[in-house]
Amino acid sequence: MNQTSKFSVRDICYAGLFAAVIAVMAQISIPMPLGVPMTMQTFAITLAAVVLGSKLSAIATLVYLLLGAVGVPVLANFSGGIDKFVGPTGGFLISFPINSRTSTRPLVSLVCLLVLPLSPTARIRPLPILEALRLGIGACVCRCP
Repeated sequence: MNQTSKFSVRDICYAGLFAAVIAVMAQISIPMPLGVPMTMQTFAITLAAVVLGSKLSAIATLVYLLLGAVGVPVLANFSGGIDKFVGPTGGFLISFPINSRTSTRPLVSLVCLLVLPLSPTARIRPLPILEALRLGIGACVCRCP
């Protein structure tokens, strides 16, 4: 029985790593009066979408949400449990995989158009941007002739 997987070991490790990054960023929060805190986990989910692509970021987000659903305290303010998915934060949590699945390459192009200096003598090629993000450089890179 020779079965092949659609995901390599590297892909699975990246998904697990970003699930951990989302869990850490969820703890950076500002309490709000209606019970739904403002957290950095939405930034981490969008970062995962930019770095990993749509499929792997959705998997990383689902792993994060499954950990929170079974009770591991990875959600905001070190909370966890299925009750968080039916309370006021439930809509936000359920929308995270959709967010990670839909915000990928167009976002990278938009960020790089806003961040990179537009010089009339430099030709900006956004192709190495994804590779720079995958390598962890975290900056937009342009090649000038």
